[in-house]
Amino acid sequence: MNDGRLEVIGCFTSTLAKFHLGGTGERICQASHIKLTTTTQIPIQIDGEPAKLGPSIIEIKFKNQSIMLEHVKYK
Repeated sequence: MNDGRLEVIGCFTSTLAKFHLGGTGERICQASHIKLTTTTQIPIQIDGEPAKLGPSIIEIKFKNQSIMLEHVKYK
């Protein structure tokens, strides 16, 4: 956090649902500029929304950072 890098996490389709339950995937890399090339259709999740992505080139660059708020539930 606060290092200006994005983290790429990979997982199998069967483990994608585990992310919502606190599971983790396989850490692939950290970088400020990421270029992914896919040759087949793959399942992805962007901003919490699942989708299927056809063969493509995906470029992601770190631009800036914003503060996120979290709602804390009191017991």
